[in-house]
Amino acid sequence: MITKQYTKENELENHYLIIEIDSSNYLKSIKEENQCDNSTHILAYGYVDHEAGTSINFEAFCTYSADSFSIDKTFEELGKRSMLRYDMVSSFDLEIVEDNELEKYNLPKYPTWLESYRREDLELFRQRTDILHLKTQGYTDDLQVYLLPKNEATQPELIWCRIEKTNINNNQDILVGTLLNKPHQNFGTGMGEPIIIMLKKQEDQYIAISHQSLKEAQG
Repeated sequence: MITKQYTKENELENHYLIIEIDSSNYLKSIKEENQCDNSTHILAYGYVDHEAGTSINFEAFCTYSADSFSIDKTFEELGKRSMLRYDMVSSFDLEIVEDNELEKYNLPKYPTWLESYRREDLELFRQRTDILHLKTQGYTDDLQVYLLPKNEATQPELIWCRIEKTNINNNQDILVGTLLNKPHQNFGTGMGEPIIIMLKKQEDQYIAISHQSLKEAQG
């Protein structure tokens, strides 16, 4: 077998994918549009767009069996580029191409176009399975965080943040994130501002909390 099944969204990043064309009417329509009548699958590449979330880029139409695949026509040859977001990708029948098969098919580990999207500084954060319950499907860089009150009149409030930095002070549980929505209460910080986030183990799972903005932390 040259592929493996995928079970979690974060397994798609930085991997080639084999997608069965017959698993989607949309894929069948683009096969017909591009006159790739004999193709059975699409070769794609999974990546994360920091703003738009988990995505795939179509690389080629191909013919696939359990032990091999052959490229029929690349999207570069067609003069096209096609990207899809996770809400659509999650409905496809797809498998992950094993990394040890890339050389056989002359596939680079990282396509050249990926350079503008790749965030090596966030890759460890994205691969953490112990905080998946704090994320929403399709947006692996976004995290649900409790803003903690600075006075008795304010209650803890749950908000969304987009993680911008990790491993603060060499601690993978301290992060910097940007507020994605305006808090209903006055915490002294607003939408679009960076805050310090701490991951804390509570009983058997993590919660994310914040009690200060980055500006406050820097004094």
